[in-house]
Amino acid sequence: MPQEKIQLNGYEITETVFRGHYSTLYRGAARDDKRPVFIRNWPMAHIASERKQQRLQDEVEKLKSLNEHPHILDTYELVIGEQGMALVSEAAQQVSLQARLADTSRVPFAQEEAFAIIEQIGSALVVAHEQGVVHANVTPETIYFRQEGEAALTDFRLRNMTGAISDYHAYIEEAVPRSLYMAPEQFEGRVSQAVDQYALACLAYMLLTGRAPFAGTARATLLQKHKNEMPVPPSRVRPNLPASVDPALLRALEKEPSRRFPDVQSFLAALKGEDKEAPLILPASAAGSPEEPTQEFAALSAVTRETSPALAPNIGDNHEKKLSKKKLLLSVLLPLLALLVIVTTILALPRPALPPLLQAVEINVVTTIAPTPTPVITRGVTPTSTVQPSPTLRPLPTSKPTSIPKPIPTPTTQPVQTTPTQIAQGQGNVSPVFECVQPHGNKYDAYFGYNNSGSSTVTIPQGSTNMLIPEQYNGSQPTVFNPGRQYHVFRVTFSNGEIVMWALNYKMATGSQFGPGC
Repeated sequence: MPQEKIQLNGYEITETVFRGHYSTLYRGAARDDKRPVFIRNWPMAHIASERKQQRLQDEVEKLKSLNEHPHILDTYELVIGEQGMALVSEAAQQVSLQARLADTSRVPFAQEEAFAIIEQIGSALVVAHEQGVVHANVTPETIYFRQEGEAALTDFRLRNMTGAISDYHAYIEEAVPRSLYMAPEQFEGRVSQAVDQYALACLAYMLLTGRAPFAGTARATLLQKHKNEMPVPPSRVRPNLPASVDPALLRALEKEPSRRFPDVQSFLAALKGEDKEAPLILPASAAGSPEEPTQEFAALSAVTRETSPALAPNIGDNHEKKLSKKKLLLSVLLPLLALLVIVTTILALPRPALPPLLQAVEINVVTTIAPTPTPVITRGVTPTSTVQPSPTLRPLPTSKPTSIPKPIPTPTTQPVQTTPTQIAQGQGNVSPVFECVQPHGNKYDAYFGYNNSGSSTVTIPQGSTNMLIPEQYNGSQPTVFNPGRQYHVFRVTFSNGEIVMWALNYKMATGSQFGPGC
């Protein structure tokens, strides 16, 4: 990475390790004793009041109380000045866990090493929770190796630090890959010790199986999967895992925080098989979850190669599921199809000659075009001799073929119904969705998506059937709509007290500052 320098008293910047939207991580050294340090700088953080500065310092002091733990990188000091806000901490000598995962030339994690990393990071979280500190940012990017086999946690996401950043939006930082490890409630801004347990379980799933519990390329898709789906049991991905892994991970990955383990220590005990009361929770099916082309974690191709024979049971299992669904569907459809065939066959059989009375009724139905008092006869009420003796109408074997096809051509409207131009353009298939609202300075951002219930992409041009109100926002909305439920398709920034309405296909989606938060 290119070298960058910021002016920080007592420290020298040597290289840029990582650059994010709100912060930059530097590697440097203390000028007095040359000890290596990490410096995370938030240039957009401006803390003018002494009260806010004191709150930040109090948070840093809590972090310093964790310095004695062997699996937490030491915190040194918080510097507030013209450069914004900078947190100085111990620098690990080796690379991050993320770099290890990305280095496909190295041997993938063996089970012993994976369990060791999980135990080390878990013990760090246990101590942090005892001190009232929630990490809220457990990912491979926040785990470094002091030396081979010794992992250490860093980069705690502190509430007052994020609150000090001007124009801060959580969803910007919560992009992939961070959202691969986030608990469902954390997407909504709710943070507790339970989110650390969930993130540790996601990390354990990754290390033990070679893939994340949920795959996706967008935050919105991962949000829906974390909220609505249960992952494949780990043993189906890697069958040689201990029997305690499935119940422990599936419970720690529960959607509702109260259904997870009471604490991280209990989760670690269940993972090692020491907690015999951990129930086996089978994965729940997710109905209506959004589909998006997903991919395995790209950095783990080496792990996938090593365990590719082990993935065969998982593939077969998925195939079994698909077959069982097909069998269930066939068991329902076959009787209906049989009934339909029987009815169709009966209707298609040549009709026998009708009794004279019914023939007279049928003939008169056809010939009632002429204004005669035959309606009484067609209803079959007290047939009279005036209807029966009609020898001129008897030779209907020749006229019958012309009278029977008459009703058949009349359904010529069917081809028109099957290819209506309105449906081809998306009419009846596409509906707008207002998703959430996010504060944006002294304004608000409204996020919209849509649902296309059809099976093909359709187009609805801007106009009376696709417009934003107020009209000044027109042009932000899409005109091409892919099949399925699509999330966060476009954003509209609006003022306080204003209402934004998307009129699409004669349906409305309304957003205001009082909508659900993102």
